[in-house]
Amino acid sequence: MIALDWPTKRVLHRVADHATDPPVHDPTRAGRRGGRGIILLPDELSWQLPHLHGFDTSASHRSTIYESNFAGVHELKLVDDGIWGCSTRWARSLKVGFDGKSKQEWWAHEDPVIRDKLAAPPLTVDKSGTTAWPT
Repeated sequence: MIALDWPTKRVLHRVADHATDPPVHDPTRAGRRGGRGIILLPDELSWQLPHLHGFDTSASHRSTIYESNFAGVHELKLVDDGIWGCSTRWARSLKVGFDGKSKQEWWAHEDPVIRDKLAAPPLTVDKSGTTAWPT
């Protein structure tokens, strides 16, 4: 992300588009590069890096929501009581509140319709938050 002064075309601030705080090890092909989901809140822009980081209009960091199983998030959706994220890595949708706490989740491989009708194979994931990779 880059904050620009449009009249002077001067770069005011730059934000890396990869996980730096905390650093994240990702053995997958694409890694955990960020910029995969963006939402606009009343006072900030939030951006998946892979943790959800909020920035003000000057690109200064304001907030972070950490969720270890947010791996592979490609879409974010703002709702009245939080933010939904779609994790393609885990075939999972997760809603977190603005306080960062998990509010609701859906795992495709555990859904009886997906599992039974589409014969989805089991997916073993450590949901404790200690790792975001298969066990």
